[in-house]
Amino acid sequence: MKKQQFKLPIVTGILSAIMLGGSVLPTELVHAQNVKPLPRFIDSDFKPALTPFLLTKGYEQVWIMSEQIDQDFLHYPSTNVISETGANAGRYLYRTHQLDSHAAISVTDLTGKEETKILAQLEDWENLDELVWTPWGNLLTAESPKIANHSDAYNSKSSGGLVYEINSSNGEIAPIPALGSFTHKGIHLDENGNVYLTDYNENGNIYRFVPDQVGDLSSGQLYVLRITKDLGDFTGSAEWIPIDQNNTRLQAKQAGAAVYQLPSDLVIKDNALYVSIEGENRVLSISLSETPVVRNFVRAGDNAKKKEFQNPSYLTFDSEGTLFIAENNGKADIWAASADQRKKDGLAKKVKRFATLSDAKAVPSGLYFDPIERFAPSEGQNLFINVKNTYDGNDKTFVIRKKPNSKLNPEPDRWIEAGTPDRGVEDPIISAHRGAPWLAPENTLDSYRYAYAYGADMVEVDVRETKDGRYVAFHDSTVDAITDGTGPLSEKTFEEVRALNVADNDQWRGSEYDPAQTASLEEILELAEQVGGGIEFDIKSITDPAKLANLVAQYDGVLERSIFNSSDIRIKHAQPMAKLIYNRNQYETPGMLYLQGAYYSVFGSRQDEYTPESIVAIHDAGGIILPHSYDFGADKEGATFVEGRAMGTDGAQTNQPDSILDVLDTPIPSSITVNTDGNTVTANLVNSLNSMGIPDKLLTVDNGVETIQLTTKRGGSITLPDGWEGARIVFAGDATVQSSSSDVSKTE
Repeated sequence: MKKQQFKLPIVTGILSAIMLGGSVLPTELVHAQNVKPLPRFIDSDFKPALTPFLLTKGYEQVWIMSEQIDQDFLHYPSTNVISETGANAGRYLYRTHQLDSHAAISVTDLTGKEETKILAQLEDWENLDELVWTPWGNLLTAESPKIANHSDAYNSKSSGGLVYEINSSNGEIAPIPALGSFTHKGIHLDENGNVYLTDYNENGNIYRFVPDQVGDLSSGQLYVLRITKDLGDFTGSAEWIPIDQNNTRLQAKQAGAAVYQLPSDLVIKDNALYVSIEGENRVLSISLSETPVVRNFVRAGDNAKKKEFQNPSYLTFDSEGTLFIAENNGKADIWAASADQRKKDGLAKKVKRFATLSDAKAVPSGLYFDPIERFAPSEGQNLFINVKNTYDGNDKTFVIRKKPNSKLNPEPDRWIEAGTPDRGVEDPIISAHRGAPWLAPENTLDSYRYAYAYGADMVEVDVRETKDGRYVAFHDSTVDAITDGTGPLSEKTFEEVRALNVADNDQWRGSEYDPAQTASLEEILELAEQVGGGIEFDIKSITDPAKLANLVAQYDGVLERSIFNSSDIRIKHAQPMAKLIYNRNQYETPGMLYLQGAYYSVFGSRQDEYTPESIVAIHDAGGIILPHSYDFGADKEGATFVEGRAMGTDGAQTNQPDSILDVLDTPIPSSITVNTDGNTVTANLVNSLNSMGIPDKLLTVDNGVETIQLTTKRGGSITLPDGWEGARIVFAGDATVQSSSSDVSKTE
């Protein structure tokens, strides 16, 4: 509660520019030019479970899922992919689990609205590894067993693994025998719908499948790569030779296909296919022109250290064209190779160590840069990566990103078990939901004045835009429920909305506030500027959030003291110091919440969705927590607030600031002002810090002969009867407002 002029903590490390939704701004991304070489990591005793990577300076690792916290996050997570298209683009993170049997695909809702769950699983699935998103919104995955140990339920004659298409919504499974049966590892689609595959074998091959119809992989032609002019080690000019999908390996051998030792992952960038050759310590680039050319892009002993670049496996590109390469071995390294700075021989010009996994038993997998950037936007892309077969038996999914604030010092161990709860800010921050609607009609200036009078640091204002582009305070989309009008507010002009009586409802009809006018946003901004308060802008329906942010900035200090319940990047673009609210959801892990702290300053939503562990994570990110205290009824607001503070919350959004004052035992300071106008004497009980009137309080007036009691009305005022000059006015005080007194001067 406010004891002096309120100012929200400024969360440092707010991103300078990001992409969110459809708005694109310049973004500083991780790329090889910015990656400083990392020395080889050799300390065998250093293996922290929650921070297993030694990272290039300026980056951080954040665990977001683990076996320990979710039973549907299975052992041995392998490849990651995000829903890349459609209405849910950027929302779901899918991963394969590379088990010997009952292999599966799990899915995590990055918004936290749904639990992590198993999307698809079969008893005969074994070593499920690769996972890619198709342009038509489904998933492709494949098995990578060296020898099939389980008869396939869909194709009992298959001797190796099959490729499967998975419905990303309901998990429906469809095998695709046309893509061959072998030890599948890499899968990737080009812009024409062709599929590229690798056979993870000591004498493995690289394949291309051209469907008869784009988007339908049930039929088409399978091809294998063959070198036509060998420059050594199966590099040089090449061609794609058609083969039958039956007996694929035999067909490839008879066609004279290029042979590689354990061809692994593959990705496409700028019409070139990149393939990691795990057994030969190199990464190929294959042009996808009419006449393919195979080159070494990264090779141990050429442009990578011979004894250190070993067993390259998982590949992913960032938005700047840097190829990241994860090794498949103990104490694996992750390398960054610049794809746009090649030497004349095709080799990447720069190959630098980006990270090292300290756990010698574990393996990194599923390297994947988020192409959508809607989840936890920051100053660079989020790199998703799994760590499997960990020494503590608790496999995890991590995000590696550029650290948004070098001063942050997170304690991820406490995200698992907080121990002693965090302490919130010493002076709790209170936001009055819709002002003080128990004292005056909501959406009115009186309601907001009373909230400030009761010491609220902020008033929550529902912002809507009128037909002619003005802003008013109004919760509902239509005016029917609380006014004497009808119809959508957006179809009315500012003057038409202001002409409505917002006291024309059962609660306020016939009261001293009838009629009442909805407040304009400018009036509320002027009030906040006057009292040194803030505003919580709950944006309901406006066309240009940047316009709103710029309007707020015109009022001295109000932007710094306010928060916006929005994720719209236009607010940050217009006013970089604007602070946004994130309304957390039930199933978000502490790590997810920590990541959101790079963009959001304040965390709201229901209090029962918070735990001491999630509160620690948010505080570690520099965020503040203001949950609702009103979700469980007016009679429980005080108790709910106290419970939240015990967990470490920093305040609350409340319908009843007076209830918060009561449980805090910190009544606001008051004073009584007296005004004489002719023969009329009025007195006002006000908050002595901001001069806002306090209604519905009993004042005692004593002239030495007689005593009367009067209840403060609108604006905290009383009117004295004639002949009470020289009287003393006293407010005895209560649990919410301190005592005060004043004398009425005698008139001459």
